[in-house]
Amino acid sequence: MRHSASAEPPKPPGVLLAYDEDSVALARGCGDLATHMPITQLARDGLPRQLAGRDCSAIVYCGNLRNIATARAIRAHANAVAGTYRLYFGLTRIDHWARTQAFAFGATAVHPITCVEDLRALVTQLRHGQADECTTISSGQFHGIFTQGQQGDWLSADVVEAAGETVIEEIETVGIGEWLKRVRQHHQGTYQHCMTVTGLAARYGRLLGFSQRDQRFLTEAALLHDIGKAFIPLAILDKPGRLDANELKIIRTHTVEGHRYLEAHANCDPMVLESVLGHHELLDGSGYPNGLSGGQIADLTRLITICDIYAAMIEQRPYKVPLTPAAAAAELEVMVAAGKLDGALVRAFSRLEAELA
Repeated sequence: MRHSASAEPPKPPGVLLAYDEDSVALARGCGDLATHMPITQLARDGLPRQLAGRDCSAIVYCGNLRNIATARAIRAHANAVAGTYRLYFGLTRIDHWARTQAFAFGATAVHPITCVEDLRALVTQLRHGQADECTTISSGQFHGIFTQGQQGDWLSADVVEAAGETVIEEIETVGIGEWLKRVRQHHQGTYQHCMTVTGLAARYGRLLGFSQRDQRFLTEAALLHDIGKAFIPLAILDKPGRLDANELKIIRTHTVEGHRYLEAHANCDPMVLESVLGHHELLDGSGYPNGLSGGQIADLTRLITICDIYAAMIEQRPYKVPLTPAAAAAELEVMVAAGKLDGALVRAFSRLEAELA
């Protein structure tokens, strides 16, 4: 993190938002925050038309680094203010190249900005000193996937793939333990759970030596495994206690609903579809929705099931205390002994559990 070498007192958490032509609509969406921060468009000569005042401690550059004019403007300004402000990059197009470029320009952190809500959230977190605790997979990306499901819209494969790649890159950068810590900062239960499962699956696949193709399938299956919860009433999803028998029956429909939606509105690989439908199936036939057993359950689905169960055990829930990683791993072994989970895959998962201890 970049800080001033001066002995001056710390600056208040003011923020300058500098945006490019690709981000005009996003900046306008933050217009009501203008009383708390200057908002300016990046000038083509490389400097914003107004600089951050002495009451600012951070700058957010919002734009597309593939745009040559934007890259030049940000580089020139970042060089001019190096060591004075924390520099945050809200990238409208994020990939490995853009992330690398941002850090080369002196970024404190990089965040994907896919909608106005993402940018507003980043600015608000900065003003409250919380941005360094954010995971770089945006709640906007995840919320967009679920919103498309609720509205019956077509789900873009590019959106899902980009979200999965962001998770993989972030875990490679900060490690699975730190990544899960950041995910826990989010209050939304479904988001937190799906991100936990996706993070575990991404790291699991890497430890198992999956090819890039299989890693992508595994991560996408994890990201989408609970998409069917978009069709479950919020009163049930957000209930601060255990579900009764009728509510449990309703929530168990999420596997079928998720499969039905993806089959009709997305170009998902059949293995991903199978995992969405079957991630609550168990090897002894006691799972749902179809009571599959043994060889009827594909390996990819078995992997997602292990990540899903483990995530549920280590997460904070209103009605239970989370288990430690070691205790959750022990519970997986109990399920192996009962014939419910694949023993070889659970033993492989223990390598991941060791990183969380």
